[in-house]
Amino acid sequence: MAFGPKSTWKSSEHYLWNNEDILGRGATAVVHKAVKKENGEQCAVKVFHDRVTFHHSSVPRRELDIVTSLNHKNVIRIFGIDVDPSGVHVLGMEYCQAGSIYTQLEKPENTFGFPEEEFLQVLNDIANGMHYLKQNGIIHRDIKPGNIMKFIDDDGR
Repeated sequence: MAFGPKSTWKSSEHYLWNNEDILGRGATAVVHKAVKKENGEQCAVKVFHDRVTFHHSSVPRRELDIVTSLNHKNVIRIFGIDVDPSGVHVLGMEYCQAGSIYTQLEKPENTFGFPEEEFLQVLNDIANGMHYLKQNGIIHRDIKPGNIMKFIDDDGR
């Protein structure tokens, strides 16, 4: 996380992040690299735009409870939701240091796509994650390279 004179630090009950440390942007939120206050562990926070509220959104509390209970190596862990001091909703989730498939495909070495072995691994991981979600009655509805994250295990895979 960057420290500097122009840094804009934000926090919620459980998370601390720099507004300038952006991992991604979407129609309803901006994702920032963050840390959990309880233990300093890196994570990501999805900070919803002011106009998004969970009382009238497509993510009712019951669905949030379901996604926070998911546990599969091919599905990003959702830790929970906070509200920052200004009333903006903040979703805490697992941080994937390698970024999205979209950013991986922008690298010069991937100009023509992933090497076959890596492509097959990505395809297998997506299928496994989607199968797990289906078993839990969940349909993702927004599968795209920017929403598929690359996580590197301790063994480098």
